[in-house]
Amino acid sequence: MEDPFKNKEEIKLAEQITELYGKPIINSLKPALNVFGEGLSGVLYFIFHKPIEYKVVHQAELADFTERMTQKIKQIPNEYRDSSKYSLVLETLQNSVYQLNEEELRELFANLFASLTDRQKNQDITPRYVYILSQLGLKDALLLKELVTQDDNELYYVREVNVTDGKIGSSTKQILYLHQTGKILEDVDSSMNVLESLGIIKFTNLVEEVLDDENSDAEMRKKLKSHLFDANELDANSNLELLNSKAIITSFGRAFLNCVVAPF
Repeated sequence: MEDPFKNKEEIKLAEQITELYGKPIINSLKPALNVFGEGLSGVLYFIFHKPIEYKVVHQAELADFTERMTQKIKQIPNEYRDSSKYSLVLETLQNSVYQLNEEELRELFANLFASLTDRQKNQDITPRYVYILSQLGLKDALLLKELVTQDDNELYYVREVNVTDGKIGSSTKQILYLHQTGKILEDVDSSMNVLESLGIIKFTNLVEEVLDDENSDAEMRKKLKSHLFDANELDANSNLELLNSKAIITSFGRAFLNCVVAPF
């Protein structure tokens, strides 16, 4: 004979999820529920029902976030699924509430949720990972997605200056050059400062270094100069130099990128 109280709990569970998402999608949550237990659905309801009620979070955003989590958990072999980081899972969900309006941030939170579920990845994850995600804006997330493509940890954060009699005159804005992909990124000053404050990157020299034959290749310098100045300015001014605020992706930053930013 079936336990009537169990049936009541299952009905309550389904009703909570339907109210939260606006539709009965409890079946799509089963991979996560199988790892952390059906209590997770109650946690989702507790965390998100008021933000949804007050339009802080939209049901479509939460549904997309949940779907991303589910698809990533499905990729984890059953033997590696692990519930030991449940407290950090709850912290991740709580901190995601005000970040779900941007697709890129939903993706990062979903990656962290799935990594916490994977015994192959979750041993070194600490509350610091959750805190970092809670501090990121859209531009910061986009920059992280660019950094994860770099196998090398060295970054070129460059500006071009007019040097006269050893003194720096006019200067261009700084740009970030990713030498492995050849990409040049503009308008990253704020995000570079954010990532430095969070320990993802580190500036390694107190004084900017001049890029020359000893520390860079000619093709890279030509590309940077062509980007920063037009051809007429380059020909007319022989005192232009490229200054690099040398930066690296830290060992912690690399671990964070591999766990939270790299495609799952």
